Amino acid sequence: MTGAVVGDDLPGRTLLGCNNIIGHHAVVGVKCQDLKYKSGDECFLEVGDNNDIREHTSIHRSSKSSDTTVIGNNNLIMGSCHIAHDCKIGNSIIFANNTLLAGHVVVEDYAHTAGAVVVHQFCHVGSFSFIGGGSVIAQDVPKYMMVAGERAELRGLNLEGLRRHGFTAQEDLDQKPANSLPKNIHAC
Repeated sequence: MTGAVVGDDLPGRTLLGCNNIIGHHAVVGVKCQDLKYKSGDECFLEVGDNNDIREHTSIHRSSKSSDTTVIGNNNLIMGSCHIAHDCKIGNSIIFANNTLLAGHVVVEDYAHTAGAVVVHQFCHVGSFSFIGGGSVIAQDVPKYMMVAGERAELRGLNLEGLRRHGFTAQEDLDQKPANSLPKNIHAC
């Protein structure tokens, strides 16, 4: 565990089972990266037994006291993976290098990812499924299925992001002069 950070000085707890291996510079059981987290809230991470958590992996605690981030048993979590707040990871799963799970993702037993996979928040990955390398998962993966591919297509406005920056439901980007838009939003 040279250079690893396990747990954090936060209310709540990180609970590790038996026979887990935590690689160099892994960060396990630290504060989540969720804006809903309130300072002082208890947050939790429970890791089962016989997991191999490799170098530079990050696993975050839950975002609120009513939830828990859970890692089951006998999982291989290869280098530079990320498991965000409130995820539920089953048993005997293989996450290849750079598998990134956003918050609230559920991964059932025996699922397997190839490298450089991104899973969007709240997605559900079914048991015995396989996700091909470089895939971006934006919806649930049924059990037993093999999925692969990039889905980087225009999906619509980022309404939540716009709301957070002061836009109202009545505002229309087409009616705003281009010079009034934030620098990172360009009129078409």
